[in-house]
Amino acid sequence: MVLSRCVINLNWILLIICLILIITNIILIIKMGKWKRKRNRKRNKACLINNFIIDIPKEKSGEDAPPLLMVLHNKKSYLIGVFDGMGGSGSTLYEENSEIHTGAYLASRETKKAVEEFFIDPIYKKVDFPFAESDIDLLKEKITEKLKEKLGKQQYEQSNIKSNLVRTFPTTMSIGYVSFFNEKTKIKVFWAGDSRIYCLSAGKGLIQLTKDDLKVENDPFQNIKNDSPLSNMVNLDNDFSINFKEIEESTPAILFAATDGCFQFFPTPMHFENMLLQTLQDANTIDEWKENVIKILTKISGDDCSIALICLSDKSMNFVNFKELFRTRNELLYRDFMKKIIDKEKVIAELKKTQEQTEQIVRFETERNELYENLWFKYKKIYYSHF
Repeated sequence: MVLSRCVINLNWILLIICLILIITNIILIIKMGKWKRKRNRKRNKACLINNFIIDIPKEKSGEDAPPLLMVLHNKKSYLIGVFDGMGGSGSTLYEENSEIHTGAYLASRETKKAVEEFFIDPIYKKVDFPFAESDIDLLKEKITEKLKEKLGKQQYEQSNIKSNLVRTFPTTMSIGYVSFFNEKTKIKVFWAGDSRIYCLSAGKGLIQLTKDDLKVENDPFQNIKNDSPLSNMVNLDNDFSINFKEIEESTPAILFAATDGCFQFFPTPMHFENMLLQTLQDANTIDEWKENVIKILTKISGDDCSIALICLSDKSMNFVNFKELFRTRNELLYRDFMKKIIDKEKVIAELKKTQEQTEQIVRFETERNELYENLWFKYKKIYYSHF
């Protein structure tokens, strides 16, 4: 009898221990699920909250392709890009189905189509952030095949002029591929030519992520004054290379691709950042910001202008709150760089109104150019820090 009771009590004890273990496991599973959800929320905190594209042709039929902006991988990755058909070296006329276009016009658009098709491929839809430097050759093959296919459909006269400047289907290409991981934004850029990818950081300011392919080793400020020929571009005559770079940046940030018509007509890269920040602060919506930028570029640029832009920040943030994150940077840029420049430029503008005092104008312009040089030396430490 006593033995039977002991056995019963032991069974109860074992049952209670099992129940405790089961309850403990359930609690751990619940806590683990909450931790994973919290971690995923943190991981997916950064996202695209606003975007726009700008396409301003210099003439009725511009040689920049319409900018590229694609959402990939269930809104986990984004692709932006611009393509600037090179009108000088690609001026040969081609006819297809009674439509006549320059080689530059066709090159930029067909290269854009090749990039779109490359990233629509199912392999890139299934994986979060697949594109790597090892994929560059595949992309180059895709672009070359697309251009050759287009050339085969054209009617044109083969030129007897032999020149190193003439190219078959020449265009620049600059692509930014962005994905989010924890608090970091992963950016992979690949390009050929002098179209650029930029990151405008609320903390650090404007950063150039691509390096122009130039025959003369100019930095971005030097190249405004002395525009160098390109050493590399997409084309069908000579072999070309696609450059690749991978960067991590913190959000909030603005990532955008731009052709040279957008930045090459500003006196310095500092002026370009100032334009972007000022137009941002003057806007209450993303559409207002876009229109502000268009007005300025239309006024000052002598070339086609193409921009594909995305704003990266917390998904719960609206545009007004987002732009406030850049107010401090706008104030710092003005205090440390633009105030001295604006003051000097105002003096020169006033002197030019009088149409006299030529010697004074020359002196002040010399001082202004020296000021540009000195401030650029300081500014480029961040702006050109990747190179």
